[in-house]
Amino acid sequence: LLCGCTLTEILPDRVRYRKSDGTEGEVSCDTVLLASGMRPRLAQAEAMRHCAPETSVFLVGDCVRAASVYEAVNEAFQVCLHI
Repeated sequence: LLCGCTLTEILPDRVRYRKSDGTEGEVSCDTVLLASGMRPRLAQAEAMRHCAPETSVFLVGDCVRAASVYEAVNEAFQVCLHI
C-alpha cells in the first residue's frame, strides 16, 4: 500500500512511482489497484448517457456522488429492484 505517491509507470511485473518529496521507487507486483481519490463523475456519465439509443441508464456510485464501495453496490442493488 503506497499513499501520497504518483504512479509513473506500470510494467508487467512491477510499478514505478514518485513520492511527494520527489524520490522515486519501484515495487514488484502482479496486480495494481489505483485509488485516486473520491470525486463525483457526473459529467463523464452524462457524456456517455446517449451512446446507446433507446436504453435506460441509471446512475449510481461515484458518477453521482463520492461514496464507499458498499454504498455504490447498495445503490446499484436498489436500482435493480426497480427495473
